[in-house]
Amino acid sequence: YEAGRTYEDAAMHAENAKAAGEARVNAFSAYQKALEDTSLGRLQRAMAWAGVRNLGRIVIAETPDAESVVAIKLSIARSYYETGDYERAAQLFFAVAMQYPTSSEGAAAAHLTLDSLRLADDLEGIGTLGRRLMAEPRLNAGLKSELADIVSKAAQRQVAEVTVTDTGDREAQLMGMAKRHRGSELGEQAFYNSMLVARSNGEIERFYELGDQFLAEYPQSQRRIDVLSALASVASDSGDLAKAGKYMAAAVAANPGAKEANERMYTAASIHAVLGEAAAAKEIRTFSERGSSERVDELLLLLARSGNLSALEDVLATGNLNSTVATFFRGYLVYQRGDHEEAGRTLARVAYDPATSGPAAEAAARARYLLGEISFAQFRNFAAKPDDVVGTVDGKVKLLQIVDRAFASVIQSRDARWSMAGISRVADAYAKYAAFLRGLELPTALSAEEAKQLRAVIEGQAVDADARANEARTLCSKKARDAKIVTEAARSCLLGEPMPDVIVMYPQSKTQGTGDPPGAAPARKVLLKNPKDVPSLVKLSELHLAAGDLGVALLLLERAETLAPRRADIQNLRG
Repeated sequence: YEAGRTYEDAAMHAENAKAAGEARVNAFSAYQKALEDTSLGRLQRAMAWAGVRNLGRIVIAETPDAESVVAIKLSIARSYYETGDYERAAQLFFAVAMQYPTSSEGAAAAHLTLDSLRLADDLEGIGTLGRRLMAEPRLNAGLKSELADIVSKAAQRQVAEVTVTDTGDREAQLMGMAKRHRGSELGEQAFYNSMLVARSNGEIERFYELGDQFLAEYPQSQRRIDVLSALASVASDSGDLAKAGKYMAAAVAANPGAKEANERMYTAASIHAVLGEAAAAKEIRTFSERGSSERVDELLLLLARSGNLSALEDVLATGNLNSTVATFFRGYLVYQRGDHEEAGRTLARVAYDPATSGPAAEAAARARYLLGEISFAQFRNFAAKPDDVVGTVDGKVKLLQIVDRAFASVIQSRDARWSMAGISRVADAYAKYAAFLRGLELPTALSAEEAKQLRAVIEGQAVDADARANEARTLCSKKARDAKIVTEAARSCLLGEPMPDVIVMYPQSKTQGTGDPPGAAPARKVLLKNPKDVPSLVKLSELHLAAGDLGVALLLLERAETLAPRRADIQNLRG
């Protein structure tokens, strides 16, 4: 330190410019050497740094082209850094880095620029100067990568600090940052966090608005999939299936090769199937090429339940779908068109599938029931032969026996729904047979006595048929009370009424309402905070049921039933 003072004094009293210049360079070097001594006092250290600054400026002015200039400039910048003037230090380090980007001093200055701003707690400045440094083409790629990492972490910290504050204007602050830094990593992070704030505040519509805006402004963002998944998750939690399907399908399209893509595709297809949307057909076909056959079957069941049989037929046009469920639906569609002969052949191929649970077992049970329905239709449509009572009764009895046999396997089913339906249909058949017998017109050639005797015989058979019908209804009523389920057959059994002549398993509809039913917003807001809130699920299902969205209502009720299986209002709405 004293040497520096001595050289500095010599420079002031030198006889010529050359001697003065050499003395100043020596003084500068002596001060730098003194600063390496950790025992140097605080006052002396401050004086030494002041000497570095003052002498360095003079040396640069006198010899601007000297090789030592870059090191002197770096030292001057460091003098501000060491004395705590970080903003001034950052400006000077940045100047050195931009002026000498290919030198080792320039690389060090680039790092020290950002470090000075870090110490000044100027996170925004790190982003601004960091991006300008990274835009300098002469900086090497390795250094740029290091700077990018620093800028990224600073941006994350800046956004995180705003995000975790307890002020009421967090979203406004974050959106302000997002707008000021639009297109940058800081702007993207701020925008993303503003979405998270809206979500945590329960502002569903604002969350969707910000999510859509983010996707539009940052189409190449690495967070795109996360945003789409979050949007889909919120929509699903709040019971908004239309939005959930839309965002999940977009997540699949954004990265079809992702390891989660298959699961996302299944989710999107299942939602669109429940809604009865035409998009489900393409999604199910695509999923069938990579997903398990049982899950494809589940999707087919959901699509059929929605009532969009046109979309179902579109899916089944694919030749590679040959499961029990797919074959059943082909048979069902033929049955719906009235071709009972072809339907019977198709349904018979899957009616006795050995599966005991899952979609295949369900399809087999329905196939057996439809085979019974086909025989019931033949029985029901059999007309009396004029003047041939014996032939008429004989023909009707044979068809009744076929109905009895056809429904025997249905009645023996472990599934109470189809067992009851089979018993109820058999009861209907015997009741119709009794009515048919009583309505027969006797041949006109019979004498009064012969007609009386024949009518008595026929009435005896009708009474027997009524007894069989009542016996079946009694059994069905007991099963309905024991099973505690609500179906058309259970209703028929409990009320002692016949079922409709034609049972439509999947009521057909071309489209379903996908808009938000009036009054849904409060329930969705509750579900966003607690997806297991049963009253809100029930309320939402009521609203969708009133709007005609049967698939959505049923899915919400099934979700509620898993949480509260004994709630009467859930069972009532399902019925």
